Parts: sequence; structure tokens; C-alpha cells
Amino acid sequence: MPIYLEPQYFAFEAVPWAEVIRGSQDGVELQFSRYASLKQLKNDWTLYHELAHLYHPLLNYKDFWISEGLATFLQNQIMKDSGVITHENMMMRIKAGLERGKANTYRLSYLKDARLSSVASNMWQLNAQQRVYWSGVAFFY
Repeated sequence: MPIYLEPQYFAFEAVPWAEVIRGSQDGVELQFSRYASLKQLKNDWTLYHELAHLYHPLLNYKDFWISEGLATFLQNQIMKDSGVITHENMMMRIKAGLERGKANTYRLSYLKDARLSSVASNMWQLNAQQRVYWSGVAFFY
């Protein structure tokens, strides 16, 4: 599987951006801090998350809660199973994420159409990533 590496010279985190590239052969584009250590890169969740997206096909915007939820759920499992984080740390991360998702859900309750599929379709415009990602995690959990 191709992984396209894009070093960044001005980054505030080890992996500021990554995404799945769909095509005749799926792959991942990984933007990373040129100055990040191997340990920082291994401890960052982003690559685990993007690789987990390869377990499912590209879904419609309204179904992003499924794809992002599965990837977020699996990233934590993969990090735990590979020894990057402990079981306790994984559970802490999941609990904190579910709380952020709950808070984001309440913040968006003013919407005329607050259904998850509608919010997922407009996730970036609504700043609803926490609701979309963590609603999916709750489903898979």
C-alpha cells in the first residue's frame, strides 16, 4: 500500500494532517513534522486512524459518522494492541472523546435538522467533528 510522505517544516504537532487517497490502489498521504522524532510519530494517533479507514469503502457525507467512528474506535484499539497506549489510557481517551461528542451534540441542538446524518453532511461547516466522530465510536463501542 502506498504511503505518500510529505514533510512539513512548520508544524506544531508530529502529524498535522493525513488522509486516505482512494483510487486504483488506495493509500495514505501523511504530512508530518520534519523535526518530529520517531517516538513522537509512533505515539501520534493520525496514521493509525487513516489506516483504519482502509477497512471500509468510501462512504457518502451523511454516513461519515460510520467511517469516522470506526476509524476512531479502531485507532485506539490498534494503539493499545501494539503497546503504544495502555488499556487504561485507551479507556480514558474513549471516555473523554465521548464527553466531547456529547457536549458537541448539545451545542448543535439548536439546528432545525439536528439528525446525525444531516450534521455529518455539514460536519466541517458546523464544526461538528466531535459529534460525528464520537457518535460513530459510541455505535461501535
